[in-house]
Amino acid sequence: MRATQLWPLLLLYLGALLSKSVAVLPVISAALTFAREGWVGLRQDRWRHGLLVLLSLSYLCVLWGTRFLTASFDKLPRSPLTEVWTQAKAFIYYLWLTTSPVQLNVDHAFVVAQTPASAVVATSFCLALSLLCLSLRHRRQLPARGLLFFAIAMLPYLLIPLNIVVAEWRAYLASCGLFLSGVWAWRAASHRWGSRLRPVGIALCLVFASLTIDRNDVWASELSLWSDAVSKNPASLRPRLNLALAYKRQGELSAARAHLQEGLRLDPNFAEGWVVFGELLHAAGRQTEALKAYRRGAALDPTMAGVFHNLGNVAMALGWTDSAVVHYEHVLFLEPNLVEARNNLGRALEDQGRWSEALTAYRRCVADSLYWTNTDDPVGGAWFNRARAADHLGYLDEAFSYREAQRRLADDERFADTIALSARQLERLEQR
Repeated sequence: MRATQLWPLLLLYLGALLSKSVAVLPVISAALTFAREGWVGLRQDRWRHGLLVLLSLSYLCVLWGTRFLTASFDKLPRSPLTEVWTQAKAFIYYLWLTTSPVQLNVDHAFVVAQTPASAVVATSFCLALSLLCLSLRHRRQLPARGLLFFAIAMLPYLLIPLNIVVAEWRAYLASCGLFLSGVWAWRAASHRWGSRLRPVGIALCLVFASLTIDRNDVWASELSLWSDAVSKNPASLRPRLNLALAYKRQGELSAARAHLQEGLRLDPNFAEGWVVFGELLHAAGRQTEALKAYRRGAALDPTMAGVFHNLGNVAMALGWTDSAVVHYEHVLFLEPNLVEARNNLGRALEDQGRWSEALTAYRRCVADSLYWTNTDDPVGGAWFNRARAADHLGYLDEAFSYREAQRRLADDERFADTIALSARQLERLEQR
């Protein structure tokens, strides 16, 4: 492959990596080349595949350097071996969902397989293995290539345990391989039966169009999506948790609490559920109860930085600044890039009269603003806090950060008072 053809491919592959981490498998490209041309094709395209592997390794190194991989590994919901047995039967389940898209759900009632001794797991594993062997044997045929594409695209989920055991969207990319096989089968059938197949094709199109319209109605809003999930999988906490969040975003806090309470009754050991329940109680002004919920969540999963951030926020609301500082510092130990916690740490230090340390925290917030994600507390607040702390300590040049705070908060009506205060402080500084 010439260099002029190679660089666009590498750029496209890099874009795929940045869009979805599952693209990290250049194995798909190598497998399709092998299926089409055998080992000769792989040798001829060795530079292309070598560069794809190098780019993939560089991407993984970046993830490792940012602690994303290590942090994710510490939070695995299942052991890797359990994931293999579970996804062996999930592989067949995905095939069924793709060919028969009925009773779709964002949270399927799919049981985790603890051992390979189960008849369902063993049968699924043997069936998947036989399909793979047939595909390799007949790799030059289009259906075999399609099935190989599907199997390789689903491979990451066989190896990496995720919170949701089965998710339809994981098969979106992989299903392209099955669509190729379907197109081949339709063409073969049309060559045999000709125009007599046309009514069947029209009927299938109408059925699939109807299913798509029905599914679009479900996906029209978060509320309809998670209500559908709860109705189809009422024994699972996760859809109830997301339904509670949907109600929370609509301001219906009582409905949100009711669904979450039912979910926690089903699974009282779900740490994330207790955290969200605490947030609902906190929003309702029930700080003491929120504190208990957060502590329950932290006890169940002490690696969650967010729950300690919430504990710090409740401690601040109750006036316990010493406790708030301890919690915020623990958050930053677990997740140094949680900038909102650093900003809140600065505020707690201010309340203790530790202005110099508070200013250091605000400076770090501004420097790390790339990681700011909480839109309820925009980064402009950190600029304002930095300016106020610098003003208090007599660092007048740095106190002019009030201007940057004004610029960043200008379009947010919630911070009208902060903007007005910044204007008054700037006027005072300019008169000196």
